[in-house]
Amino acid sequence: MGSGRFTDLNPPADLARLALIEADSGQVRTLASGAFADLSVSPDGRTAAVIEEGALNPPIADGAIRTGDPPRQRRLTLVDLADGHRLTPCVTCDLQPYVWSWSPDGASLLAYVRAGGPAGPGYWRFSRAGAAPLAPGLLAGETGGKDPRTQADAAWLGRDAVVLARPADKTRTDWWRLAAQGPVNLTAELSAPAGRRLIAGSDGLVFTAGGQIWRIAERGAPRPVGGPETRLKPGPTLPGQAPVLALATDSQGARLHSASGDAGPAALLPSGARLLALGPNDAAAVLLSDPNGLGHIELRAPNRTPRPVLTLNPDLADVAFAAPVRIDHAGPDGEALASWLYLPPGHRASNDRPIIVVPYPGARYGAPPEEAAPGALSLPTNVQLMAAAGYAVLVPSLPLSPAREPMDGLADAMLRVVDAARAAQPGLSATRLAVWGQSYGGYGALAAGVQSPRFKAVIASAPITNLLSFYGAWPASLATLPEAGLPIASQLAWSETGQGRMGVPPWRDPQRYLRNSPGLQTDRLAAPVMLIYGDLDFDIGQVQTVFASLYRQGKDAQLLIYRGEGHVVLSPDNVRDLYGRAFAFLRATLGDPSALAVALPPSPASDVASAAPAAIRPSQ
Repeated sequence: MGSGRFTDLNPPADLARLALIEADSGQVRTLASGAFADLSVSPDGRTAAVIEEGALNPPIADGAIRTGDPPRQRRLTLVDLADGHRLTPCVTCDLQPYVWSWSPDGASLLAYVRAGGPAGPGYWRFSRAGAAPLAPGLLAGETGGKDPRTQADAAWLGRDAVVLARPADKTRTDWWRLAAQGPVNLTAELSAPAGRRLIAGSDGLVFTAGGQIWRIAERGAPRPVGGPETRLKPGPTLPGQAPVLALATDSQGARLHSASGDAGPAALLPSGARLLALGPNDAAAVLLSDPNGLGHIELRAPNRTPRPVLTLNPDLADVAFAAPVRIDHAGPDGEALASWLYLPPGHRASNDRPIIVVPYPGARYGAPPEEAAPGALSLPTNVQLMAAAGYAVLVPSLPLSPAREPMDGLADAMLRVVDAARAAQPGLSATRLAVWGQSYGGYGALAAGVQSPRFKAVIASAPITNLLSFYGAWPASLATLPEAGLPIASQLAWSETGQGRMGVPPWRDPQRYLRNSPGLQTDRLAAPVMLIYGDLDFDIGQVQTVFASLYRQGKDAQLLIYRGEGHVVLSPDNVRDLYGRAFAFLRATLGDPSALAVALPPSPASDVASAAPAAIRPSQ
């Protein structure tokens, strides 16, 4: 590996092949090879646009690093699908990921150049004839916030390119037509900035602005689609494709919309239905989930009886799940928040039921979290399994103020929710309190244990514990195969402008990093701690050093390292082992909640909840 004048030591990106497969014969013909990352075929089927990855993008020494910036330079290559001839229209242009669009005739490709263009950043037209900037004065927007992301989008209306952009001296984004006579602002009359396209076609595009859905036709001003209450669900597409159909629903019913403005009656979907596919005959394939998590796939069409296709997870019909209870409370700055409490079926006001808090700093839940719903695949912190084991489970809203450091007041914010839940729901223990978090939630769990003795048990899975040592860390697996991609810049960005929220590199404010590293404050940890980590995750030292410091102090702690696992433990046997050990740890620290349980029919959840630790250690 190399930096500065030694960057040539860095290995190039992995090579890939662009191949043409004959559907009838299965014959495979290689057209080109290179460090290809993305692919888009022109509408006429003559040309493939591929993104070829180049050198690593070095961060600007005194500039901000963003987590969304691509790790490598991205060059556009056009490949003729007939003879494999390849052309790089601009050898220096570094393209923004996922922002490109073919013209309807397949002759030109519109893309956003983030760096390296002779005219600077901006939207460019690429073709076999070469490359040219379309509107040098128009730039991509930004999402705002502490970790801003580039907000760019591109489409075509007829033969004209249209782009989501802003003038260099403005922050508001609008849709602009890049006409021969110059750029024309198509959405200037709207009171709010325009957003990315929802559906698009050569004769129209649909987007949101100010909470209202709008459509721009090939000619004319923007027109509203429905009213402010109208909701649009774009139809699913293949990766890289823009949806051309969407389902619009409001008080007037349901309509199937196309980018051209056509609207026909469509099946009105029940609340919570997941749209799987839309057909041109007004039919929709949907996935419906019942309160027990059973999935029902149906075909629905207007004025027709729904047609059942398949039922998923029928065994869940016999499982008793915990229902969410809304807990209203005030946040650290007095704002009104909602958190969610899950109680085992049969909970009584006379219980002294232990509580598990499942935090994720920065999360805000206006509705029950989807990952806690019956049947949801949530392996790291499964709320329903915890409730099945006899615990009350609290999923708190924990918004983070930009004015505060990430650890500032975390325990107080969690305990404020605990106290509100105990006031609203009798039977919750005042003393038997645990905190269990995954990833940044594991960071929050350790921080809470450091900040308050009210927590009697801490479980931290895949946590960040030391912001100094985590700065720029990457997993050993990538060090052995760096050509697969080294996320150095994105890891630095995580610490500075991303979730780590340090704002600066550690040499500029080392005390800020120290103050917000719970792993460097283990002398303040009074509760027993369980640490869980996969040996293929980013930095196993995050838990090893915390365990060593607790070992040095003679404090109660367990360290579980699962071999072959990454950031989330996925192997079924390892998941069973993890929950068996975690519940045994909680029984040892909070007491056994089984005496509070109500007799229920056997279920897979209860089997896992009562599982004993396996004979094989997790680290074997």
